[in-house]
Amino acid sequence: MKDIEYIIEYENEHTRLDFKRDQYTKQKHDEFLKDVIAMANAIGEGEKLIIIGVKHSPNGEREIHPIQDSEFVDDATYQQIVRENIEPDLHISYKPFRHKDQLLGIFHLTNCNNPPYLLKKDYGKLKKGDCFIRKGSHKTPISRSDLDKIYEIKNKNSKFVGVIDIGFSETHFSQEITISTVNRDDLPSEKAAEKIRQILTVKKQEQEQRLREKKELESKQRIAYPNIDISNLVQIHSPFGNIPYEERSILTLEKNLKEVKETYQKDDIYEIFEVRSFRLNFEIFNNSDEYLQDASVRIEIPKKEDYIIAKEIMRKSEHNPLEIQMPIVNTPFGRCYPKVEFLEDKILIQENIGDIKHQMTTEAFDYGVRLVVIEIPENGIIPIDFKLFGKNLPQPIHKKLTIHVAT
Repeated sequence: MKDIEYIIEYENEHTRLDFKRDQYTKQKHDEFLKDVIAMANAIGEGEKLIIIGVKHSPNGEREIHPIQDSEFVDDATYQQIVRENIEPDLHISYKPFRHKDQLLGIFHLTNCNNPPYLLKKDYGKLKKGDCFIRKGSHKTPISRSDLDKIYEIKNKNSKFVGVIDIGFSETHFSQEITISTVNRDDLPSEKAAEKIRQILTVKKQEQEQRLREKKELESKQRIAYPNIDISNLVQIHSPFGNIPYEERSILTLEKNLKEVKETYQKDDIYEIFEVRSFRLNFEIFNNSDEYLQDASVRIEIPKKEDYIIAKEIMRKSEHNPLEIQMPIVNTPFGRCYPKVEFLEDKILIQENIGDIKHQMTTEAFDYGVRLVVIEIPENGIIPIDFKLFGKNLPQPIHKKLTIHVAT
């Protein structure tokens, strides 16, 4: 508080300091808005002050006109006026201050880092869009040159100057990794086909056994009861418990076997992309003391027949007639999967990340891109062109990363 005492006693009005004899009453609220807008737009770093209860003369002399305790205006009143009438949002506070046991009021304007500030609707004598700036101890309507200066400073201050580390996820920012081709053996369709073959083998054996037993029984009955047909008395029991025999006939299962690839196509796709695929993702470390604002990534991969990238997270098939046990994978449907586009000669992957906090590692994607490598590509590598964009980046950050493929 010693600084405020010094300001009140010795400092003259300047670009970031204004003295007012009286509080802004309701009749002077339009003047209050004009002063606040002008002060907020004033060029210069640091806190800006309007001190109430001090009459300041051009020659530097000052008189104290203390505020009565019962008449001190509540901070919330002024905050509401500012919130409802000035844009963009502006932080202002009004606090009491005792100077030599006399009550004064001090407006603090902090973080005025998003100028120009202006009136967002008509108020009193002021019109929507009115904009002012404080220069020295005077306020004037803002000019084109003032706006040019504001935006020049704004753009200069907004440029990101930190260091960004980028690499494959869980590699400590390595720009090279090695992965394997996908194993396409023992897929759900193959498991289903094997199960059908086993059932068919058993059924055919049972059918042959029943036919033999029937013939033997019929032969014996003909000898014992030559005039009675008892073939309809033979009972055949299904070994499949409560599974209806007609749904498990040999003809049906042979048809199932013939169509097993088509029947289990979705199960095979799910197995390959959600269980066996490589999850492609990247980690970004903002090694600075400021946010990288509104960040996004754009990744380009050559379009080849040696590998496939999924456009979405695959759903687990609900169709499983033979109850093949499928691995359970938590698939976060409705959550963020990157946008994947297949262009003429490349695959384009894009994602909006938002602000990247400083001194923290951020993943490029919420859920890794499903990459399935079928064959080893030319030279055994998949090149990746990675670009990171940000609102406060002067130029995109460009990285070349490499995936090595092994069998």
